[in-house]
Amino acid sequence: MLTLSAALPYSLGELAIIIPPKFKGEVADSTSITRCANLQTMRTNIWTDGICSTYETNRLAKRCRRVHCVMRSMQHIGPSSRTSHGLTYDGARKRVLLFGGDPGGPPLADTWDWHGTLWTQVADTGPSARQGLAMAFDPTASRVVLFGGASGSNFLADTWSWDGSEWTQVADTGPAARSGHALAYDDARKCVVLFGGRGTANLLGELVWIR
Repeated sequence: MLTLSAALPYSLGELAIIIPPKFKGEVADSTSITRCANLQTMRTNIWTDGICSTYETNRLAKRCRRVHCVMRSMQHIGPSSRTSHGLTYDGARKRVLLFGGDPGGPPLADTWDWHGTLWTQVADTGPSARQGLAMAFDPTASRVVLFGGASGSNFLADTWSWDGSEWTQVADTGPAARSGHALAYDDARKCVVLFGGRGTANLLGELVWIR
Protein backbone atom coordinates (compact mmCIF):
# COMPACT_ATOMS: atom_id res chain seq x y z
CA MET A 1 0.00 0.00 0.00
CA LEU A 2 1.28 3.47 -0.87
CA THR A 3 1.02 6.10 1.85
CA LEU A 4 1.45 9.80 1.23
CA SER A 5 3.57 11.48 3.88
CA ALA A 6 3.87 15.25 4.24
CA ALA A 7 6.19 14.90 7.22
CA LEU A 8 9.25 13.83 5.25
CA PRO A 9 11.64 16.43 3.78
CA TYR A 10 11.30 16.84 0.05
CA SER A 11 11.68 19.55 -2.54
CA LEU A 12 8.79 21.64 -3.84
CA GLY A 13 6.97 19.82 -6.61
CA GLU A 14 8.06 16.35 -5.49
CA LEU A 15 5.68 13.73 -4.14
CA ALA A 16 7.05 11.79 -1.15
CA ILE A 17 5.62 8.29 -0.85
CA ILE A 18 6.45 5.56 1.64
CA ILE A 19 6.23 2.05 0.21
CA PRO A 20 6.70 -1.35 1.87
CA PRO A 21 10.32 -2.58 2.08
CA LYS A 22 9.38 -5.66 0.03
CA PHE A 23 8.93 -3.50 -3.06
CA LYS A 24 12.02 -4.12 -5.23
CA GLY A 25 10.72 -3.98 -8.78
CA GLU A 26 11.73 -1.54 -11.47
CA VAL A 27 8.20 -1.52 -12.96
CA ALA A 28 5.04 -0.49 -11.12
CA ASP A 29 1.44 0.39 -11.90
CA SER A 30 1.52 4.11 -12.59
CA THR A 31 -2.11 4.79 -11.67
CA SER A 32 -1.54 4.66 -7.91
CA ILE A 33 1.68 6.64 -8.10
CA THR A 34 0.37 9.40 -10.36
CA ARG A 35 -3.18 9.73 -9.09
CA CYS A 36 -2.30 13.07 -7.44
CA ALA A 37 -0.79 14.54 -10.60
CA ASN A 38 -2.35 15.61 -13.90
CA LEU A 39 0.90 15.34 -15.84
CA GLN A 40 1.92 13.08 -18.70
CA THR A 41 5.30 12.49 -17.03
CA MET A 42 6.45 13.20 -13.49
CA ARG A 43 9.26 12.31 -11.16
CA THR A 44 8.42 10.76 -7.81
CA ASN A 45 10.52 10.20 -4.71
CA ILE A 46 9.97 6.72 -3.29
CA TRP A 47 11.23 6.22 0.26
CA THR A 48 12.17 2.69 1.36
CA ASP A 49 13.98 2.18 4.68
CA GLY A 50 15.56 5.62 4.49
CA ILE A 51 16.70 5.35 0.86
CA CYS A 52 15.14 7.77 -1.59
CA SER A 53 14.84 6.51 -5.17
CA THR A 54 13.65 8.90 -7.86
CA TYR A 55 11.22 7.32 -10.30
CA GLU A 56 10.07 8.72 -13.63
CA THR A 57 6.47 7.79 -14.33
CA ASN A 58 4.87 7.86 -17.76
CA ARG A 59 1.06 7.75 -17.49
CA LEU A 60 0.58 6.93 -21.14
CA ALA A 61 2.90 3.92 -20.99
CA LYS A 62 1.44 2.95 -17.60
CA ARG A 63 4.83 2.14 -16.21
CA CYS A 64 7.38 3.48 -13.76
CA ARG A 65 11.12 3.28 -14.19
CA ARG A 66 13.84 4.24 -11.76
CA VAL A 67 16.07 6.94 -13.20
CA HIS A 68 18.48 7.41 -10.32
CA CYS A 69 18.94 6.83 -6.60
CA VAL A 70 20.20 9.12 -3.90
CA MET A 71 20.71 8.54 -0.20
CA ARG A 72 18.52 10.74 2.00
CA SER A 73 18.12 9.33 5.48
CA MET A 74 14.75 9.80 7.20
CA GLN A 75 16.48 9.26 10.53
CA HIS A 76 19.97 8.64 11.87
CA ILE A 77 20.39 4.94 11.10
CA GLY A 78 23.69 3.25 11.88
CA PRO A 79 26.00 2.12 14.67
CA SER A 80 25.84 3.95 17.98
CA SER A 81 28.79 6.14 18.98
CA ARG A 82 31.81 4.16 20.20
CA THR A 83 35.59 3.84 20.29
CA SER A 84 38.06 0.91 20.14
CA HIS A 85 35.90 -1.05 17.68
CA GLY A 86 37.06 -3.28 14.84
CA LEU A 87 36.77 -1.98 11.28
CA THR A 88 38.00 -3.46 8.01
CA TYR A 89 37.10 -3.70 4.33
CA ASP A 90 35.47 -6.96 3.23
CA GLY A 91 36.86 -7.38 -0.28
CA ALA A 92 34.68 -10.36 -1.14
CA ARG A 93 31.44 -8.53 -0.46
CA LYS A 94 32.68 -5.00 -1.27
CA ARG A 95 31.60 -3.59 2.09
CA VAL A 96 33.15 -2.13 5.22
CA LEU A 97 32.57 -4.30 8.29
CA LEU A 98 32.37 -2.98 11.87
CA PHE A 99 32.23 -4.97 15.09
CA GLY A 100 31.91 -4.13 18.79
CA GLY A 101 33.66 -1.30 20.59
CA ASP A 102 33.46 0.81 23.71
CA PRO A 103 30.38 3.06 23.96
CA GLY A 104 31.49 4.52 27.28
CA GLY A 105 29.95 1.64 29.21
CA PRO A 106 29.77 -2.13 28.76
CA PRO A 107 31.36 -3.12 25.41
CA LEU A 108 29.27 -3.90 22.35
CA ALA A 109 28.84 -7.08 20.27
CA ASP A 110 26.97 -5.82 17.21
CA THR A 111 28.07 -6.28 13.59
CA TRP A 112 27.37 -3.65 10.91
CA ASP A 113 28.29 -3.24 7.28
CA TRP A 114 28.55 -0.11 5.13
CA HIS A 115 27.97 -0.40 1.37
CA GLY A 116 28.76 3.19 0.47
CA THR A 117 25.46 4.88 1.30
CA LEU A 118 23.85 2.97 4.17
CA TRP A 119 24.73 1.18 7.41
CA THR A 120 22.97 -2.17 8.00
CA GLN A 121 23.17 -4.28 11.15
CA VAL A 122 23.95 -7.75 9.83
CA ALA A 123 24.39 -9.75 13.05
CA ASP A 124 23.93 -9.54 16.80
CA THR A 125 25.40 -12.98 17.52
CA GLY A 126 29.00 -14.15 17.21
CA PRO A 127 32.02 -12.93 19.20
CA SER A 128 31.29 -11.81 22.73
CA ALA A 129 31.07 -8.10 23.52
CA ARG A 130 34.53 -6.51 23.43
CA GLN A 131 36.68 -3.52 22.68
CA GLY A 132 40.27 -3.18 21.46
CA LEU A 133 39.86 -6.05 19.00
CA ALA A 134 41.46 -6.23 15.55
CA MET A 135 40.09 -7.38 12.20
CA ALA A 136 41.56 -8.02 8.75
CA PHE A 137 40.26 -9.41 5.47
CA ASP A 138 41.77 -12.69 4.28
CA PRO A 139 41.30 -12.81 0.47
CA THR A 140 42.52 -16.42 0.31
CA ALA A 141 39.58 -17.57 2.41
CA SER A 142 37.26 -14.69 1.36
CA ARG A 143 36.56 -14.03 5.02
CA VAL A 144 37.15 -11.36 7.63
CA VAL A 145 39.29 -12.53 10.56
CA LEU A 146 38.78 -11.14 14.08
CA PHE A 147 41.15 -11.75 16.98
CA GLY A 148 41.18 -10.85 20.66
CA GLY A 149 40.13 -7.70 22.43
CA ALA A 150 39.05 -7.08 26.00
CA SER A 151 35.89 -6.98 28.06
CA GLY A 152 36.58 -4.99 31.19
CA SER A 153 39.79 -6.41 32.68
CA ASN A 154 39.37 -9.72 30.84
CA PHE A 155 41.67 -10.06 27.81
CA LEU A 156 40.51 -12.37 25.01
CA ALA A 157 42.38 -14.79 22.74
CA ASP A 158 39.68 -16.20 20.47
CA THR A 159 39.73 -16.10 16.66
CA TRP A 160 36.57 -15.66 14.56
CA SER A 161 35.81 -15.46 10.86
CA TRP A 162 32.97 -13.67 9.03
CA ASP A 163 31.63 -15.16 5.77
CA GLY A 164 29.16 -12.38 4.93
CA SER A 165 26.24 -13.81 6.87
CA GLU A 166 27.51 -15.21 10.17
CA TRP A 167 30.47 -15.40 12.53
CA THR A 168 32.23 -18.71 13.16
CA GLN A 169 34.78 -19.30 15.92
CA VAL A 170 37.79 -20.95 14.28
CA ALA A 171 40.25 -21.08 17.20
CA ASP A 172 40.54 -20.49 20.93
CA THR A 173 44.29 -21.10 21.13
CA GLY A 174 47.14 -19.21 19.50
CA PRO A 175 48.57 -15.78 20.37
CA ALA A 176 48.32 -14.69 23.99
CA ALA A 177 45.16 -12.84 25.02
CA ARG A 178 45.43 -9.11 24.29
CA SER A 179 43.77 -5.92 23.10
CA GLY A 180 44.96 -2.91 21.14
CA HIS A 181 46.94 -5.06 18.69
CA ALA A 182 47.24 -4.77 14.90
CA LEU A 183 46.05 -7.32 12.35
CA ALA A 184 46.78 -7.28 8.60
CA TYR A 185 46.95 -9.64 5.63
CA ASP A 186 50.43 -10.52 4.35
CA ASP A 187 49.97 -11.06 0.62
CA ALA A 188 53.47 -12.44 0.09
CA ARG A 189 52.99 -15.20 2.68
CA LYS A 190 49.23 -15.58 2.16
CA CYS A 191 48.39 -15.29 5.83
CA VAL A 192 47.10 -12.85 8.43
CA VAL A 193 49.76 -11.19 10.59
CA LEU A 194 49.29 -9.98 14.17
CA PHE A 195 51.60 -7.62 16.04
CA GLY A 196 51.75 -6.10 19.51
CA GLY A 197 48.94 -5.26 21.88
CA ARG A 198 48.50 -5.16 25.65
CA GLY A 199 48.16 -8.34 27.68
CA THR A 200 47.40 -9.07 31.30
CA ALA A 201 50.67 -7.76 32.67
CA ASN A 202 52.45 -5.76 29.99
CA LEU A 203 52.78 -4.62 26.39
CA LEU A 204 53.35 -7.39 23.89
CA GLY A 205 55.80 -6.97 21.01
CA GLU A 206 55.97 -10.28 19.19
CA LEU A 207 55.05 -10.83 15.56
CA VAL A 208 52.62 -13.69 14.99
CA TRP A 209 51.33 -15.25 11.75
CA ILE A 210 47.77 -16.54 11.94
CA ARG A 211 47.23 -19.09 9.17
